Amino acid sequence: MTSEPPTEPSKDTTALDDRAEDSHAEGTHSPSTGDDARARLYASTAELYDLVAARLSSRLIRAYSTSFTLSTRLLGPRVRQDIHNLYGIVRVADEVVDGAAGGHGLPPERIRDVLNDYEQRVREGCATGFSTDPIIHAFIGTARSCDIKNSHLAAFFQSMRADIPASYSAHQAPQSTTVYDAETRDTYIYGSAEVIGLMCLSIFLRDETPSPADRRTMEQGARHLGAAFQKINFLRDYAADKDGLNRDYVAHGQPLNDETKDSFLTEIYRDLSIAHQAILLLPASSRLGVRAAYALFLKLTHSLEHTPAQKVTSSRIRVGNATKLLTTAQSIVAGETRRFRTRHRRGTNS
Repeated sequence: MTSEPPTEPSKDTTALDDRAEDSHAEGTHSPSTGDDARARLYASTAELYDLVAARLSSRLIRAYSTSFTLSTRLLGPRVRQDIHNLYGIVRVADEVVDGAAGGHGLPPERIRDVLNDYEQRVREGCATGFSTDPIIHAFIGTARSCDIKNSHLAAFFQSMRADIPASYSAHQAPQSTTVYDAETRDTYIYGSAEVIGLMCLSIFLRDETPSPADRRTMEQGARHLGAAFQKINFLRDYAADKDGLNRDYVAHGQPLNDETKDSFLTEIYRDLSIAHQAILLLPASSRLGVRAAYALFLKLTHSLEHTPAQKVTSSRIRVGNATKLLTTAQSIVAGETRRFRTRHRRGTNS
């Protein structure tokens, strides 16, 4: 599944760079007086490594997606960093199967080996608490503190493997199209998107203890929101997936027409409707960010609805940066207004 093209990474790194230099200086000049000094040095060095790993994950995400970066700015600082750490490994795995490895001349069987090795290093890192790969290392802290489930990681990597083509010549597109029917597409979406929603929810709820009923509602919402986002991407990236990567997630191997597109949009609107009911239950530290992401993808869905299928098959549908900013601002205002009204009603009834 293709992503937004890379954008210029943010250059606002001064504060973190200063912290990193301070941490390094403290570790370098700690007095060497036995085990206590060694423990302090190790702790300082580990803190610096954690800091640098987190920074690299955040820079990676900023380079790949303006929409995602914009939405995560509305998350609480701790939640934002954990989400960046999660999406760091997701982005790397996605790039392995979406052309970065193939573009460097790797054949499908070697791409599969690379992806399997990456999954193994992620799992080993989660078990030991350390990785020499900074992106994996940043995720490790999040996975361990937020109780990311191994089954969710396994489902994600399984879906990534499904995107590896059977064969193609070096530096050329695959020779045959991978066509997903309804069943295989649902399995793919579960691993590539729904479990991402569930892992995000684990991050959102790290310091929370919702009721079992609320947790079930939020889990259902997380799965449907992830599914909606993935399906929207399927339509938005239809041309690149079909012509560049030889994948057909939408039209079952047939030419995409308006009827098929509209039927797919009906699924998306249903997913978004179910997801919307759960957003208000989220903690304050994540609610606005999720609402903003929801609003941006809803705007993109409206654009796709008013775009003929023929155009969808030949170009990538976009939402301009100005519209993204306006939509985000409107989602914040709408969310805060709704929350105020809910509180007011509760106060009146009490």
